[in-house]
Amino acid sequence: GDEAQVGVQREGAIEGLRRELSAEVARMTGLAEQVQQAVAQEALTRDDVLAAASRSWKTGIAKAAEELRALVRAETTTREEFQFRLDQQVMELRGSLHEVRSIGDQREDEVFERLKAAAEAL
Repeated sequence: GDEAQVGVQREGAIEGLRRELSAEVARMTGLAEQVQQAVAQEALTRDDVLAAASRSWKTGIAKAAEELRALVRAETTTREEFQFRLDQQVMELRGSLHEVRSIGDQREDEVFERLKAAAEAL
């Protein structure tokens, strides 16, 4: 009797351990799946962050390039305007120089004529 009772108790204990082990395996499997899901979610999040950073970087580079092109165009326009004004000033200066030379030549002729007239009057 006692041995049979001990055998039944052992079988009950073994069955209880089997149930506990089964429950622990199920719990661990669930935890492993949760960890896998968390890792997959983290990978997706990191991919999204990297993609957003990459788009932002590309947008920033494109904007900087456009700003540089605009600055170069503005500088080119400024240089062309400066060159145009400089050319106008050079032409005006040449015209003024020609006028000064003409006036100088005219005065020289007038002085020569006066001296000639004065010399003839003597």
